[in-house]
Amino acid sequence: MKEPFVFFFMGFSGSGKDTQAELLKDLLEKRDGRDSVLWISTGDILRDIVDKKNYAGRVIDQKIMRAGEPAPSFLVTFLWAETAVRELKESQHVIFPSSPRSLEEAQSLDEFAVFFDRRKVFPILLEVGRKEAFQRLTSRARKDDTPEIINHRLDYFERQVRPAVEYFEKESENKLVKIDGNPNDVQKIHENILKAAGLM
Repeated sequence: MKEPFVFFFMGFSGSGKDTQAELLKDLLEKRDGRDSVLWISTGDILRDIVDKKNYAGRVIDQKIMRAGEPAPSFLVTFLWAETAVRELKESQHVIFPSSPRSLEEAQSLDEFAVFFDRRKVFPILLEVGRKEAFQRLTSRARKDDTPEIINHRLDYFERQVRPAVEYFEKESENKLVKIDGNPNDVQKIHENILKAAGLM
């Protein structure tokens, strides 16, 4: 049995995290089978809860989804743990497409890897400058995505996510993998991720 991988993706909004996570998922599923990857997306899980229209769903919709605010770390780590306990298979790879988003979440992901005996763990930082990220977000912005809102999202990365990046860079045994996300060549970025993980 091949040893499973765990990937975390970090970077500014607009850095291409979801795109690269999807490409990686497709490659692993082609190599190891359709059910070989457990995809744990905080946003997907929260949207599923909102769709249930229960009390928790209404609170999440009001305080997180409609407000454009990040989910609190206690909720995020609970949802990850619940998903893993319910769905994770021994041989499955795990991809977190846009996590962690705080130091607490980074530490929880390390605990997750240790608890489930995952040793091939790759925290990926897609390095894209703030100016480039702003331009990308502006070019694809929805009508309600004003420059102020976009800058708010970029400020959030510096304030909340940067400590998680530094944790993997300086403290964690799972060392940060920096990937240049600036080239407008999605496939080249994908290949650089694969090389860093020993997948090609």
